[in-house]
Amino acid sequence: MNAPALVKITDFLNLRPGWCYGEGSVVSLATANQAARLVTALLSYGFDTLDAFPGLNGEIRVTTYVQAHYLEFTLEDEAMISFVYEVADQEQAHQEDLGLDDCVEIIKRMSYLCNSSVSSIKNISTETVVDFKALLSGPLQTVESPLFVVSARWPPPDGSANTLKATTHMSAVTHQFFGNSTLRFCQAHI
Repeated sequence: MNAPALVKITDFLNLRPGWCYGEGSVVSLATANQAARLVTALLSYGFDTLDAFPGLNGEIRVTTYVQAHYLEFTLEDEAMISFVYEVADQEQAHQEDLGLDDCVEIIKRMSYLCNSSVSSIKNISTETVVDFKALLSGPLQTVESPLFVVSARWPPPDGSANTLKATTHMSAVTHQFFGNSTLRFCQAHI
């Protein structure tokens, strides 16, 4: 896994004392390894807008954004991590003295932010029985359509069918189906 944040963390190991205008301690290998594990956990739970920054005292800050949500993990050393969560620049949570396992649990709980169904258009699927009005009903009528060229039967008939024909024809056959649709769908004739 080669994410820019992981590359940056590896580069932090090359910092020399005084790297920031005469100030700045080196980053330890143990802290860099923990930061890389944290980045890997974030990536595995769907957080993909990541960044990492070195601190003047050898710490590493790992950040991620999901729309107006901001998560920040600061690794003081390999055993002590602080966490800040903000929404629209307003602090929602702050925890200190966390271990890596604690941070992974936070990431897991916050992973709902990365779920596209949560962060995109809401209410585009059936949510209640009332929303879903399909019942065992009457015959299905068919209509010609260039995108739907074959009706499938179960169990399939013996032999095979050519589904690459250039045209489709109206079907006079009625089919059992679920739903109250009066739309007509295309059925290919061989």
